[in-house]
Amino acid sequence: MRLLHCQLQNVRVHGDLRLSFAPGLNLIAGPNEAGKSTLVEALHRTLFLKASATGPAVEALRSSRHLGIPLVQLGFEARGERWLLRKRFSGANGQVSLAAESAGRTVQGPVAEEELARLVGVAEMLGGRQANSLLPSRWAHLWVFQGSAGDNPLLAGKASYDADTLLDQLERSGGAAVQQSPRDQLVQQRLQEALAENYTSRGLRKHAPLWQREAELRAAGQALDVALERLQAYEQAAERLAALETRLEQLQGRDLPALLDRQRQLREDAETLSRLDQRIHLAQKELEPIRMRHSAVQELLREGDALNGQIHAGQQRLLDLEGAEQQAQQRERQLLVALEEQRRGRDQLAAQRQLLEPRQQLLADLLEQARLAEDRQRLSAALQHQRQLLVTRQDLERQLAALPPLDRAGMQRLRQLQQQWRDTRTRQEALAAEVTLLRADQPVRLNGEALAPGEPRLLSALFELGVGDGVAVRIRPGGGQALGDLDQQCQRQEAALAQALAPLGVASLEQAEGLRERRSQLEQRLASLGGAVPPTAGPGAGSARGSSAGPGNGPRTGSTAAPATGPGAALATGPAAIAELEAQLELLEPRGAELERRLGQQAVCRQTLEAERQQPLPQDAAALQPLQRQLGETLAQLGRLLRQQEMELQRAQASLEQFRQGRRQAETELPACRAELAERQQRLADLLRQHSSRQALADLVAQRAQERQTAEQDFSELQRQRAALGSDDPAQALRQVQTAMEAAREQLEQLLDQRGAAKQQCDSISAADPHAAVEQARAQLEVAEAAHRGLQRVCDAQGELLRLFEAAVADLSSSYSEPLAGSIQRYLAPLALGPTEVKLRYDQSTGFHGLELRRGSDFFGHDQLSGGMREQLAAALRLAMADVLRPAHDGCLPLVFDDAFANADPERIEGVKRMLAVAVERGLQVILLTCDPASYAGFADHSLELPSSVEPS
Repeated sequence: MRLLHCQLQNVRVHGDLRLSFAPGLNLIAGPNEAGKSTLVEALHRTLFLKASATGPAVEALRSSRHLGIPLVQLGFEARGERWLLRKRFSGANGQVSLAAESAGRTVQGPVAEEELARLVGVAEMLGGRQANSLLPSRWAHLWVFQGSAGDNPLLAGKASYDADTLLDQLERSGGAAVQQSPRDQLVQQRLQEALAENYTSRGLRKHAPLWQREAELRAAGQALDVALERLQAYEQAAERLAALETRLEQLQGRDLPALLDRQRQLREDAETLSRLDQRIHLAQKELEPIRMRHSAVQELLREGDALNGQIHAGQQRLLDLEGAEQQAQQRERQLLVALEEQRRGRDQLAAQRQLLEPRQQLLADLLEQARLAEDRQRLSAALQHQRQLLVTRQDLERQLAALPPLDRAGMQRLRQLQQQWRDTRTRQEALAAEVTLLRADQPVRLNGEALAPGEPRLLSALFELGVGDGVAVRIRPGGGQALGDLDQQCQRQEAALAQALAPLGVASLEQAEGLRERRSQLEQRLASLGGAVPPTAGPGAGSARGSSAGPGNGPRTGSTAAPATGPGAALATGPAAIAELEAQLELLEPRGAELERRLGQQAVCRQTLEAERQQPLPQDAAALQPLQRQLGETLAQLGRLLRQQEMELQRAQASLEQFRQGRRQAETELPACRAELAERQQRLADLLRQHSSRQALADLVAQRAQERQTAEQDFSELQRQRAALGSDDPAQALRQVQTAMEAAREQLEQLLDQRGAAKQQCDSISAADPHAAVEQARAQLEVAEAAHRGLQRVCDAQGELLRLFEAAVADLSSSYSEPLAGSIQRYLAPLALGPTEVKLRYDQSTGFHGLELRRGSDFFGHDQLSGGMREQLAAALRLAMADVLRPAHDGCLPLVFDDAFANADPERIEGVKRMLAVAVERGLQVILLTCDPASYAGFADHSLELPSSVEPS
C-alpha cells in the first residue's frame, strides 16, 4: 500500500489543505502549531474510523475557525489498484465512498467501510465507542504520533502490529520454519481433548472419571477415619475410666484431708495477725506528727539559707545596675555629640549643592542658547540652498517641457515597429531574385532598361529580361504571391514606423533613442533634486541635541528646531520646503527671547562664576559642554555624599533612640531591684526574730530528726514482723479453702457419675470389634488409592507430554525472532553505533517481546536506554516489521513519523537519515513530519512546508 495524495477540509486548523506524496521519502515541515499532528491524526482516523462514528475522536477533528463538516479525501494504491477514499465525518449522518480508478467502480456506506477494512488488513472499521480503546493500536507499528516515538510498539500486544500476517510473511520468506505440521496440530489437539475429559481451566472437571476416583478415595478415607475414631473413642474411654478411678482415690485419700489441715492452721494465723495489725496502726499514728514537726523546722532552715543567698545576689545586682547607669549617661552624651556632627556635615553638603544648582541651570541655558544659534545658522543655510534648488528645478522643468514626450513603453513600441520592418525585409530579400550580367555580345535589357555587366539587380516582382531584339524572357521570382504580400507588408510597416517617428520630430530610431536618453538625463537630474541636502551640518544638528538641565534644575528644556534634513530624511523641495524652513526660523525666535530673559535674571550668578574662573564663560556649545558635564558630575557627587550623610544621620538617630529605650528599661529595673532586696531583708529579719539565731534553728532540726529516726525504726520493726507472717489475708485464705473443699466434694460426685458413663461407653463400643472395623476400612482405602493413582498417572503423563510438546514449539520461536532481530540490526547499522546485537523473543500467546540491545558486553532493555536511543531502536523495529509485512501489501507500506527524532543528537540525525534511506531503497514509503527542516535539508524525495497557524494543532 502506498499513499498518493490527500485533501483536508475544515479539519481543525486546516481550511483546505492539499498534499501529494512521493513513493520514497516525504518531508513535511512546519513550525509548532502549523497542523502537522492534525494531518497525521486525520489520515489515521480516515483509514480506521467509520465516517458515521461519534464521540471525542470525531469531535477532535472539527475546526473552531472554519465553518463546515470535516472532510478528508485520500488517494492510495493497494491490491494492484488505485483507490480514492472520501469520508465526511458528520456523526450518524457521516458519508463514505471508495472508488477504484481503473475499474470505474464506486462503493459507498457500509460496503465501502468493509472494502476499506479488507484493503488495509483489519477486521472492521471502528465506531465511536471503540475509538478510545482500539484506535491507538491500529497500525501502531507504522503510525508514530507525536510524543510516542520512544515507545516500544511490542508492549501493546499482538493486535497492535498485525502479528498473524507478520508470522505468515516470515514463514513465506523462508526466514522461519513452519511451527506445526497438521499431524503436530492433531497430536496437540488430542492431548488437549484427553486432558479436557478430566480438567477445565479452573481445575478438575465435575463427574469426570478422575473426579469419581477422587470421590471414591475420599469416601474410603472417611470410612477409615470413622473406624479409627471409634477405635480411638474406645481407647480413650478405657483410659478415661482408669484415670477416673485414680482421681477418685487421690481425692478421697489425699486432697480432702489436706484441705482440713490447712483450714485449722489458717484460723490460728488469723488471730496472731490481727493483734500485730493493731500495734502497727497505733505506731503509724504516732509517727506522722513527728515527721510533720521535723519537716516544718527543716523548711524554715532552708528558707533562711535561700533568703541569705538571694540578699547577697540582690546586693551585687544593685551595684551592677548603678555602675551601668553611670556608663549609660556617658554613652548618651557621646551619641549626642556624634549626632550633632552628622547634622552639621549634612547641612554643609546641602549648602554646597544649593550654591551649585543655579550655576548648573545657567550653563544649561547658555548651552541651549549656543545650540539655538547653530540651528538658526543651519536653517538659514538650508533656506538659501532650497532657493537655489528651486531655480535649478524650474530650469530643468522648462528644458523637459521643450522635449516631446517619450516614455519607456513608447520607446519599446518604436523598437518593435523597426524590428518588424527589418524582419519583413529580411524575408523579402530571402525570396527575391538577384540578376547579374556577367558578359554579353548584344544589348541586354531589364524591364526595358539596359543592364550593364557586373551590376547586380535584386528583384522581388515579375520582371522581363530582353536579349537583343529577338529574345524576351518573363521571370517570376520565387515565392509567387507571397513575395508580393511581403512587399506590401514591408511598405505598410515602413509607413507605420515613419508615422510613429513623425510626432517626435526625428527620422530614425537612433535619433529617437538619443531623444529618450536626453529626456531620461533631465528626469534623473530633476528627480535627484528631491533628495538634495544643504551643504551645512548633518542630520538633526541642534534640534536632536536639545540641552537638558542637570540634577535639581527642574524640567528638561530644548530648542524648537527644524526637522532633520540629512540624506536619510525625505526632504521636499520647492516653495513648500522654503515656506517650512522660514516657519521653523520664526519658531526659534520666541525661544531665543525666553533664553535672553532667563540669562538676564542669572547675571549675578554668571558674574560670580566668571570671577571664580577669572575669565568669561565661552559662547559656543563645544566649549560649554565640558563645563556643564564637570559641574553635573560635581553635583552628582554632592548628591551621593548628601544621601550617604542622610543615611548616616538616620542611623545615628536610630542608635540614640535604641540606646535611650534600653536605658529607660534599665532605669525601671533599678528601683525594682532595691525594693526586692528590702523585701527579702525584711523576711529574713522576721524569720530570725522567731529564733535566736541560725545555729539554734539548726540544733532544733537535728533534735527533730533524731526523734523521727527513733519512731521510724520502731515502725519498721513492726512491719518486718507483719511481713514475716505473710501478705495474704487470713479471712480471704479461709474463704478460699472453704471454696476448695466444696469444689472437691462436688468433683467427687462428678467423678463418680463420669466413672459410670465411661464404663457404659466401653461396654457399648466393645460390642462390635473396633480393631476389625479399622482393618476392613484400611483395605478398602488401599483399593481406592490404587485406582485413583493409576488414573492420575495417566492424566499427569498426558499433561507432561503436552508441556513437552509446547516447550518444543516454544524452542522454535527463534525461527521467528532471529530473522526479525537481524532485520532490526540491519536498520541500526547506518547509525554507526559500533558492535551491536539485537535480542528478541517470541511466544505464541503474547507474540514478540523482550526487545534488548547489546552495547559493549551487556544487554539493555528498551526502557533502560536513553531517550534518543529508544526513539532510534523503536524506529528500526518499525522499519523491520514494515519490511517483513511489505510483500503482503503490494511490496510497499507507508510509515509516518511525527517529530519522531526530537531527542536525537545532530550527529545521530545523519545516521537516522541513512537508516530511512535504506528503508526507501527496500521499497517502503516514509513520511517524516518535523519542525526542524534544516536538519533534513536536501534529503527527501519530496518536501513541502505547512504555513504557520495561530491555533494549536
